[in-house]
Amino acid sequence: MKKIRLIYLIAISVLVFFGCSRIQEKNLFFKEAGEGETIIFVHGSLEDYRVFMPQLDQLKYDFRVITYSRRYNYPNNNKYKEGTPFNPMTEARDLERLINGIGVDKFH
Repeated sequence: MKKIRLIYLIAISVLVFFGCSRIQEKNLFFKEAGEGETIIFVHGSLEDYRVFMPQLDQLKYDFRVITYSRRYNYPNNNKYKEGTPFNPMTEARDLERLINGIGVDKFH
């Protein structure tokens, strides 16, 4: 899997990582901050990565925190094609490929 478009930002002495992973022709935007045990936040169907920004901002001092936008949510620009299989298993595979692509072994 290739990582594309990487931007680094220093936020109050904690490195915040923005990225976009390409997974089977789909882009998944994610934001990562902090070090330590990994916590991954998965938003609901009508939300995006931003819903967990308050938690990321609080927990980044003690944990590695990742929040991402699911396949068809902002700011991803993925278009659904009629007839394409899309179900909870698709979402689970996307998450699995994301965590493998950014090097996460264990997470909460």
